[in-house]
Amino acid sequence: MSFVITHLHDETNTRRDRKGTAAQPDTKHQSLVKAAVQYWQNHLEYNRSIVDRYWRGLELSTVECFECHTRTYQFNPIDVVPVTVGMGRGMTLEQVLDQYTSGNIINDFHCDHCRHPTRAQQSLSFARFPSLLCVVFRRFHYQHDSSDLRKSTAPITWDFNDTDFTRYFLPPGSRESSSGFDPMDPAFTGPFRYEAYAVIVHTGSRTDNGHYLAYVRDSTSHDPYAWFCCNDSRVTKVRIGSGDRDDVQEEVFKSGRDRVPYLVFFRRKGMR
Repeated sequence: MSFVITHLHDETNTRRDRKGTAAQPDTKHQSLVKAAVQYWQNHLEYNRSIVDRYWRGLELSTVECFECHTRTYQFNPIDVVPVTVGMGRGMTLEQVLDQYTSGNIINDFHCDHCRHPTRAQQSLSFARFPSLLCVVFRRFHYQHDSSDLRKSTAPITWDFNDTDFTRYFLPPGSRESSSGFDPMDPAFTGPFRYEAYAVIVHTGSRTDNGHYLAYVRDSTSHDPYAWFCCNDSRVTKVRIGSGDRDDVQEEVFKSGRDRVPYLVFFRRKGMR
């Protein structure tokens, strides 16, 4: 997916002749949402492609020093949201995203305020939600004391018609600062509610083998549960999320021993 997006950006970027990178904004004298808008404007000085228009989001890394509690922020553009699926039991998409954004401990952090090595915690949030969003389930993990990769077949569940990402917008302590903020770009203004429109499923136990199929929402139908299952040359109508006897939702989440989703494509509701 990253390969496709990278080349799509390179081919459609009307500012490819400009050399440089987006400067990090001032986060001390303005709200984080305004800083995010400023960073995005800096980014657009060098990047203006179909990917930037529809796919590109912003991720915000927040590092808080354990000693002085000073927070430092860094914005980064993202094309997909790569979440790790563990080898344990099934989880909801919300639980997986909670793990992804909760961050990690930095034991060798050098605080600019304390002026000496200390410990800190890094957490992640999203500072810009695009119209189209791709979540990648990272299912392959190296086994202990081995170079072999093992696939997690744990099912991840979500609501196909209404998935709310709003809680992951900016750090919890700064979300109030975005209230009433109305930039020209709606990607900075919540709520951020999405519906799934495609799912890529992988069957197999290795990265270099197996079979792929896709579930694609029927955009010609007014039925919110009408989908197609595309399996090579065979395309069949299916229903997902309806709860009736023909519903294949659980089959999408997991079927057989190792048939599970690894890419989910979402589109933001109300932005067609």
